[in-house]
Amino acid sequence: MAARLVTIAIPAYKARFLAEAIRSALDQTYSDIELVIVNDCSPEPVEEVVSQFHDPRIRYYVNEKNLGSESVVLNWNKCLSHARGEFFVLLCDDDLLRPAFLEKMLALADKYPECKVFRSPTECSDRSGKIIYATEPWPEHEDGIAFVNAALGWKRKHTITEFMYRTSHIREEGGYISFPVAYYSDDASIMKLSLDNGIASLSSCQVTFRNSGENITGSEKYNEGKALAAIRYYQWLESFLQDNRISNPLDIGNEIEYAIFNYLRPCSLCQKLHVLAMLPAKYFSPGRRLKLAYSVIHSKGRAGDDHHTFSA
Repeated sequence: MAARLVTIAIPAYKARFLAEAIRSALDQTYSDIELVIVNDCSPEPVEEVVSQFHDPRIRYYVNEKNLGSESVVLNWNKCLSHARGEFFVLLCDDDLLRPAFLEKMLALADKYPECKVFRSPTECSDRSGKIIYATEPWPEHEDGIAFVNAALGWKRKHTITEFMYRTSHIREEGGYISFPVAYYSDDASIMKLSLDNGIASLSSCQVTFRNSGENITGSEKYNEGKALAAIRYYQWLESFLQDNRISNPLDIGNEIEYAIFNYLRPCSLCQKLHVLAMLPAKYFSPGRRLKLAYSVIHSKGRAGDDHHTFSA
C-alpha cells in the first residue's frame, strides 16, 4: 500500500474524553497521518489536554469565535479547511477509532478506486465504555440511490465518525450540510456525498461512538434545535430527491409532524411556540397547524428515541 497522507480531524469542545479520542487517532497502525484539532472556543480545558501530547503529526487551532453557537457543523467544515491529506476522517471528541481503522479503510479504498465514501460499522458505548450495541454491516458496496432509499427506510443507522472520504470529493461538494445543532446534518451530508459512486463499507466494527450524555443526541436541552433542524432537513430532503430524480413515497408533512411532536414534548411553552411558528405553510394548513399545536402544548414528558442516527 503506497503511503498517502490521511487527515483525522477532531472538532474539539468537550474535554472529558478528548485524550482518549486523540490517542485512538495517534495509535493507528497506519501512521502516515496528520491530526487536526480545532478548539471551538471551548470553556473546558481542551488546550491542556492537547498539550499532553508531543507528536509532530498534531496541528492545533483555536477558533476566534464559537462556531457551535450556530451549528457545530461549521466547526466540522473548519476542520476540513485545514486538511492536507488525500483522505479525510472526522472524529468526534468523545469517540474512538480502533487501531486498524485507517489500514482497513485504505484497503477498501484500493478495492473500490472509483468510490469516494467509505464506512465502518460502529459500536455504541455508554460513558464508562461498556458496549451497548453495534450497528449492522452494510453491503460492501452500495450505489448512491440505493443507499438513499435504504436510509429513508430506516435501514442505515450511522454516526459521523465512522466515515472516511476522499478529501477532494467532500470539498467539491461543499463540505458538510449545516442544520441547527447539527441534527440531521450527518444524514443529509452522507446522502449527498454518496450519490457519486456510492459507499464502500467494512464488515467489522472499527469505531466506537460514546453515548456520553454530553453530546447532542443524549441531551434534551437541544430539543428545540432538533425540532428546527427537522423542519429544515425535510424541506432540504424534498428538494434533494426532486433534483436527483429519486422516487420515494416519503410524506414530508407527516415526517415533520412526527419529529416536531417528539422533540417538543419536554420543551418549555415558549420553545414550543417558537418552533410551531416556523412550520412551513406548504405542509401545514391553519387547521393542521392548530391541531398539532394543541397536541404539543398539552403534551409532557421525555422525547421518544425517534431519530435514526446517533451523531454529534
